[in-house]
Amino acid sequence: MTAGRRRRKVRQEISIGVKKQIVCLRDVNITWPVVLQQLPVPVSKRNAQKIMADAAVYRAMPNDARTMRRSNRRAGKWPELHGVVYEWYLAIYALGHRRIPITTALLQEGATMIAGRLGITQFSASHGWVRGFLKRFDKCNVAMHGQAGEANLALAATTMEKIRRKLEAHPPDRIYNMDETGLLYRCLPSRSYVPRRDRRHARGTRAMRHMDRVTLVLCTNATGTHKLPVEMIGEPVNPLCFRGEGNECPLPYFNQKKAWMDKYVYARWWNTVFLLAVRDRHGGAKCALIMDNSSTHDTALSADDVEMFCSFPQTLRPSTSRWTPG
Repeated sequence: MTAGRRRRKVRQEISIGVKKQIVCLRDVNITWPVVLQQLPVPVSKRNAQKIMADAAVYRAMPNDARTMRRSNRRAGKWPELHGVVYEWYLAIYALGHRRIPITTALLQEGATMIAGRLGITQFSASHGWVRGFLKRFDKCNVAMHGQAGEANLALAATTMEKIRRKLEAHPPDRIYNMDETGLLYRCLPSRSYVPRRDRRHARGTRAMRHMDRVTLVLCTNATGTHKLPVEMIGEPVNPLCFRGEGNECPLPYFNQKKAWMDKYVYARWWNTVFLLAVRDRHGGAKCALIMDNSSTHDTALSADDVEMFCSFPQTLRPSTSRWTPG
């Protein structure tokens, strides 16, 4: 039997914070076994002794969080450039809801522009420089999702505070929240548990990409003690699966040509689902209904025993991903 190639040992980076911890412990005469046992990452005694050889350098380094996370003590070839580029990065990131994605190309362009203003002629904003800059300042790349980045959070907070003050007049069990969601009822999950030996051969099907959809309208009170019947919105007037005796839809069903909520479907839900359920539950007592400011929600519909609240104006709609009214 031929022995396989020996696996190369993964190199463990030791941050400056860990190195300063080693120096501090040894300065108070803590023994090596105790020092190595208290470290958050495994460090051999040989490497720890090499660190102690440069103890004066680590004692002189600042204790700020950015320095403590770094693993390389080298300051860089252009420290002034790094500082100005980092200030420029922070200015872009601080734009809040007007923030734009900060990409490699944007960092390269900004660094080149700043280097020209500083009179640095031999600088090249290469991909390697960008990687080093991001590592030095502890930045990472993430996939942006949702729409909350567009939200004006200060204005949203003010709006939410006004809504909360108005809702104080209603007990929690009479505060209702309504929203819609889509259900891809034919779409299968794209992940599954399989035997480990089959993990490279497992394949999906077309059913994982089915986009046949119905819309569900969900409504409940703030305490969760009263959940209204879920309304289903589909395209057919009378779906085949609900035809025949004993096959009636167990949920309130409405049809719309694109299976979306519109003003006509909303009016039917308001009159035949919401008002009936709320009045049967509370006997005409004053209730509150919170919903988003969608154009499909006909605010002209009203009732003496229901006060409606639109959670956010249209310009603040992305804020709903950051705030939950009630």
